[in-house]
Amino acid sequence: MKNLIVPVILALLAGCTTVPLEPVGPKIDTTYTAKGQSSRARFLVLHYTVADTPASIKILTEQQVSAHYLLTDGPQPIIYRLVDENRASWHAGNSSWKNYTQLNQSSIGIEIVNAGWTATPGGGRVFYPFPQAQVDALVTLVKDIVQRHGI
Repeated sequence: MKNLIVPVILALLAGCTTVPLEPVGPKIDTTYTAKGQSSRARFLVLHYTVADTPASIKILTEQQVSAHYLLTDGPQPIIYRLVDENRASWHAGNSSWKNYTQLNQSSIGIEIVNAGWTATPGGGRVFYPFPQAQVDALVTLVKDIVQRHGI
């Protein structure tokens, strides 16, 4: 009986192992990289959300609007990547700048949590400040994106 315990335990453990799944689709060899290519990102577009962090996350993940990044406004700001930079996010609408149109296809969008502005009695606007920690995080993110994409 003792001689059967070890083989039975080993057989049970072997049944619990997982076999790595093969990737779906064809096997792709990335040995070579073409020189004739460039980043799809030509522009960096910064927006403020006019909503708090929970509302911004809900809007940018559950509706037909998105951004590549969301930067929160807490004491330790968090940078959420919501859309991979290789994909278009829907942040610029029906847009144009100089000779470029449909900027969603050629830009990276960053949404910054901020209340935006409030109207003054004289019909003007007063913009809410951005916390210094948020500005510092934004500068780091922008420098990284600009460097990687040659913007």
